[in-house]
Formats: sequence, C-alpha cells, structure tokens
Amino acid sequence: MKIIVLNGSPKGEISVTMQYVRYIQKSNPSHEFQFLNISHEINGIEREQAQWQAILEAVQSSDGVLWATPVYYFLVPSQLKRFIELIWERQAERVFAGKYAAALITSIHCMDHTAINYLTGISEDLGMRFAGGFTPEMDDLELTRERTNLLSFAAWFLHAIETGLPTLRSFAPVDYSVGDYRPEGIAEVAKTAGRKVVLVTDGNDPDSNLARMITAFRQSLPNPVEVIDLNEVEIRGGCLGCIRCGYDNTCAYQDGLKRFIREKLIPAGAIIFAGAIRDRYLSSRWKRYFDRSFVFGHTPYLHGKQIGFIVSGPLRQLPNLRQVFEAYTQAQQCALAGFATDEGETKDVTAGLQALAAKLSWALEHDLQAPPNYLSFGAHLLFRDFIPMNRGIFRADHIFYKQHGLYQDHHKDLRHRMGSLMLIAMSSVPSLRKELQKQMKSGMIAGLKKIVDS
Repeated sequence: MKIIVLNGSPKGEISVTMQYVRYIQKSNPSHEFQFLNISHEINGIEREQAQWQAILEAVQSSDGVLWATPVYYFLVPSQLKRFIELIWERQAERVFAGKYAAALITSIHCMDHTAINYLTGISEDLGMRFAGGFTPEMDDLELTRERTNLLSFAAWFLHAIETGLPTLRSFAPVDYSVGDYRPEGIAEVAKTAGRKVVLVTDGNDPDSNLARMITAFRQSLPNPVEVIDLNEVEIRGGCLGCIRCGYDNTCAYQDGLKRFIREKLIPAGAIIFAGAIRDRYLSSRWKRYFDRSFVFGHTPYLHGKQIGFIVSGPLRQLPNLRQVFEAYTQAQQCALAGFATDEGETKDVTAGLQALAAKLSWALEHDLQAPPNYLSFGAHLLFRDFIPMNRGIFRADHIFYKQHGLYQDHHKDLRHRMGSLMLIAMSSVPSLRKELQKQMKSGMIAGLKKIVDS
C-alpha cells in the first residue's frame, strides 16, 4: 500500500517526528511511504500551482494519509495550519474524502491531546476515515516498550486500510454560519478607568461581524482601548523549531514580533485577543503569532494580566478550541476575563460583549485573580521537570525559573546533568555557541537516528 506522510515539522526531514515515521517505514518494507514536507515548503506550496497540484495527485493516488507533526503551542505548527486552510480555499476536499487517515504527534506531552483532537476533527471534516492518533514523548523512540507501541499503532492503521474497517466520527460537523451582527444604539461609556486595554485582532474588514463586535466592546468599556491589527505587526515567518531562542530569548528572525510583545502587550493591564474561527481554530496568522511568541520560551511573560477573547464564529461548538485558549491563559499565569462570540441574536451578542467589558473593567480595578487550575499545574509541573534536564538548551528559561523560584533542581540523572553542564560551558563561548546552534537540529535527533538506522 501507499502511505502519504504529511510532514508538519518546519525542520523537514531533520525532525524528531520524522524519525518515528522512518522507524515505521523501515519496519514495514512491503509498503510505500512518500514524504511531503508540508511545513518546510509551505511558501512554495502556496505560491507554485505545480507544487500544490503534485501534493493533491500524491494524496489522490494513496491508500492512506498520515499526519505527522510536532506540537507547537497546543496545536499543529502555523505552516501546517496554513496548508489546511488552503485545502478549503482551493476546494480540494474531494481529494482527501474517503481516504484513511491517522496522526502521529510528538511533543513533551504539553497539550498534545488538543493537537490530536484538532487533526481528528479536520480529517473528519474532510470526509476522511480517521483511524486514530499516537502521541509519543520526543525521546520515546529510545525505549523498547514505546517502539513496540509505535509499531502496533502503525500496524493497526495499515490493517484498517487493508480490511476497509469502519471508523466512527469523534466530533460533530461544525456549522460555521452565524447571524449578521449589526447593533444599534449602544451608548458610549465614559472613559473613567485608568488602566489601558490592548486589543489585538487579525480582522481588517470594517464590514465584518468581528469589526462591529470590537466597536461595541470598546463603546461598553470604561477603560481606554488600543486596537492593534496583527497584520501590521512584522512577523516574517512561522516558527522554525530551531530553538535558537533557548539561549537568550533571541529569535532567528530579525523582525518586529518580540518588540511588539515587549512594547505593547507586556505593559498593558489587560489583553483582548480578537479573531474569526477558521477550520476549528483561528487563522494561520494568529497561529504564527502564538508559535513565534515561543521566543520567550516556557516563561509566563504575561503573568498577572487579565485576558479576554472576542471570537467571531461557532466557539460553543468547539470545546477543544476553548480549552486551547484556557490553557494559554493558565500557562501564562493570567486571569481569564471571559469570552464573547457572535453566536445568537444581536441583543444577545451585545449583552455578551457588555458582560465581558464589565468583568474586565472590574477585574482590572480590583486585581481579580483566580487560583491556577489543572491546566496551570500540569504545565508548571511539566516544565519544572523538563527545563532543568535541558537547561543547556533552554538557558534563558533556566535562569528565569531559578530567579523566580519556579522549581527545585532535584534531578539525579548524572548523564543529563553532565551533558547540561557541558552545554552551559560551551554556550558561554560565542564561537562555540554559534557552532552549537548550527548543529542543534541534527543533535536533537542524533540518538533517535541511531535507532532508526540500526
């Protein structure tokens, strides 16, 4: 059988995820695996019709499709999100319809379930027969038991295709239609509160529900609001996964994203994120922003702020997306002021916007905070264990965590400790650090590649 692998890693072949797929490939020599580096080549795919057509032909000729991707900010990378948008924009759903699909997602187990849920829903929306997902930790390929589990997952996927097994839909189809929101007679509230609110949106159509919701929200809030168009923020590309930022929070891109966060978001009292739902998430532009904000690593750089969301689209039908928003707020150690959507009659939408404005203004005045929930504790415990074992790579995170007492350095693994100390020493020398950064992608997969090649 022929399996098309849609590689979502921006690093292309030099990725952790691809080592897992290569291991499956070498363990199943009777089947053909064709790799398409979607995220790595997204600019060409979007620009060149021939490249796009070649992908469609490959999918059309396949027996099954394997989504293979790392987790970036609770979902797939922005480049793969953009590819998914293109499928609907160019009306290519029929090519995917009826194909068996599965998903292999690597991560450190931070919200990998929301990424799997997303790809499950997308596959089902495309009319594919989704046979399941597999979410290994990045280094699981080094463990005999996990390699066995990986091959069992692959065997099940191949067996489902060979025998034409039925699949059950996990998520209901989404009805993206919402009413036309055109409010009238909303009284402008006097701007008597002091703390400024920054509202960031990717919606630049003034005759859209989202634009009218933003206007109604601003009219209802006693705080001054600065509206920023995300399309005007210089974000040159999606996250490359190079982890160059791990040393000192300096991104490989030289653009305006980090400056925007430092100058606009960090000084703000509250932040409202406003966008329209596309393909079970917001736009790929929003995804690019969140992915690239990883320049601040695993640190809660927005700590203590009030966060709210204004969403145009069927948010109530997408609990997975809502949990992504909640997890983001919790991981940043912020207070969630609430959500407002354009679902319902105009009066109900307006009431929701006014409720969000009232809650936000009161929360700012009284510093309303809530105790962390499981999403916050889970992220904290995960990062507390992950960062000290990888402090040679994530030096900036390590310094932040030590300064703020966010973990206790209790690890006894001598191999990791010695490796981290060696990386710390080498990283302190600029010439050696530059060479380490060049070798970072290859070094990340060196141990895994040995297993694959053997």
